[in-house]
Amino acid sequence: MLKFLRILPVNYLPSFRSKPTVRDIQLRTTTLHTYNDEVVAIPNSDVFTHPVINYTRLGRRRHVITFDTSVKADSQKIQSEVLRIVEENSEVKKEPKPFVLMSEIESGSDVVTWKLYYWADPSKVAEITTKSELLIQLKTALYDAGVPTPTATILRR
Repeated sequence: MLKFLRILPVNYLPSFRSKPTVRDIQLRTTTLHTYNDEVVAIPNSDVFTHPVINYTRLGRRRHVITFDTSVKADSQKIQSEVLRIVEENSEVKKEPKPFVLMSEIESGSDVVTWKLYYWADPSKVAEITTKSELLIQLKTALYDAGVPTPTATILRR
């Protein structure tokens, strides 16, 4: 089991909110490095009794961007504009293909919530920078295409 864990570059134990990198495995403890730049030593009993998710094994990870438009917006236009922007971004993997889905309609609030699913490099840096680039591009593209924004705001947690 220790040899198996040693070859996994990034592992995630559900008890951690961030997704730490395994740095060292000793007889009794495993040392993790978190994205908050913390070094955490956990007992190997925790490693062996909790699921370990390897986010880097396939060289890609699914990411999600949630955004809102007005109920009055043209759904086909939104989907085509969003997919065009995502497909032009060099950091987004071509396979599996990105897709955008309507996830919620709050007609009383004039809000349609969309979710964009795409795959990119599994690193935290790539996740943050790619998401920021896409959000900036999406905001500009949807505004330029005349997609109406909601008149109300939904608080998300």
